[in-house]
Amino acid sequence: MTKHADHMPLFPDEETIALEVMGPKRARDWPAKARYLEDKHGLPAIDPLMGGRFWPAVEAFFRVRYGVKPAGALDGGEGVAPSSSKTGGIRIVPYKADGKEQYDGPEASTAHSRRFRGRGHR
Repeated sequence: MTKHADHMPLFPDEETIALEVMGPKRARDWPAKARYLEDKHGLPAIDPLMGGRFWPAVEAFFRVRYGVKPAGALDGGEGVAPSSSKTGGIRIVPYKADGKEQYDGPEASTAHSRRFRGRGHR
């Protein structure tokens, strides 16, 4: 049975988050969606020490994603303004790096093989 969001632990397990976010009928879809959202859109990662995602950050992630300020947030106060033409706000979403940079890959070797010959040389 899903817990009400007001009674969620700070670091719920993935099953509890799946039920809260997706509901009981679609909770099985959470693992794939969570990996995608974490890798590409900044969903808070599972804290290795605590063994779960920090629930207030997960809630904040979805509120920002869908342009909803936290209840009681004042303009210019806590929370992030939704991205819209009214507010002129910019939505900033952190991302997870997709790997180590490779400066000597195939693209780099093509650039190094080109020479600048100066004027008149073709």
